[in-house]
This record gives sequence, structure tokens and C-alpha cells, in this order.
Amino acid sequence: MRPCVGVWYDAEKGFGWITVDANQVLTNEGTDLFVHHTALSGQRLESGQRVEFTINDGPKGIQAGTVCTDSYRLATTRARAEGHAS
Repeated sequence: MRPCVGVWYDAEKGFGWITVDANQVLTNEGTDLFVHHTALSGQRLESGQRVEFTINDGPKGIQAGTVCTDSYRLATTRARAEGHAS
């Protein structure tokens, strides 16, 4: 997982862009990476939010594959500790 900051996401449209930390250039175009709602696993992404992500090949180039917010990671860890998730 790589760290990044969510910079723009439109929940109605179901997509947005995230920007990786300053020294991690991902493409020839720079550090912005497309994120589709399917990468969020039901999580909410807000502008400026710190997240971690994997990279996948999408239909138009690389994009965020799995995005994990701090609040989602905390809830999942807590559920596993309580025996509610595997």
C-alpha cells in the first residue's frame, strides 16, 4: 500500500483523483491517480483525506486498485479483534 491524500472525489459521479505524496511520481503526467468508487469498498473519500492504495491497470491506464482510509482500517481491525470479521 502507498500513502496519498484524497484531493477530489465526487460521490454522485462515483470517481475522483488522489495525489500521492510529493516524491512518488506514478506516471509521465505526474502524481495524480484516478480512483473509481469500486476501489473504496463502501468507504467514504473526502478531499484532503489521507489514504493508502494499491495500483492496478485500468481501461485507460493505471488507477487506484484498493483504497483504504484510516477510519476503515480502524473499524476493520476492531471487528477482527472482536471476532466479527475474518
